[in-house]
Amino acid sequence: MVSQSTLKRVKRFETAMKKLKNISKLTLEEYDKDTDKQDIAERNLQIVIEAIIDIGQKIISSKGFEIPESYKDVITVLEKNNVIPGKHAGSMRDLAGLRNVIVHAYAEIKDEIVYEVLSDDLPTLEKTMEALLKFCKENEIDP
Repeated sequence: MVSQSTLKRVKRFETAMKKLKNISKLTLEEYDKDTDKQDIAERNLQIVIEAIIDIGQKIISSKGFEIPESYKDVITVLEKNNVIPGKHAGSMRDLAGLRNVIVHAYAEIKDEIVYEVLSDDLPTLEKTMEALLKFCKENEIDP
């Protein structure tokens, strides 16, 4: 049986993805001019990336895989153990790094980079979440 917390996490991921898809329809020029959309995009990218990392960490813990030292390492461990496809792992590691920049404000967040993620990486985020949930179902893990 899937817990309420898992259902909420997946629903939050799906809601954030819808918002990101809507923003991804903007041109770069429109995106650059709309600071509200930029804030919405950054926050929702954080939400979807963290959802993937959280479920990934639960899988790692449940299966006894090696302990990752960073969020990027979570992706590497999942890739090594064939939980997520290698074709998505490189982009996901980059996205984990972007999440750190967003959360910790290490540097100014470049609108062009976020817009590029919106343009190119939303399918990767969806496919990665699908792979994680499929793995959980097949291995009877409730993330």
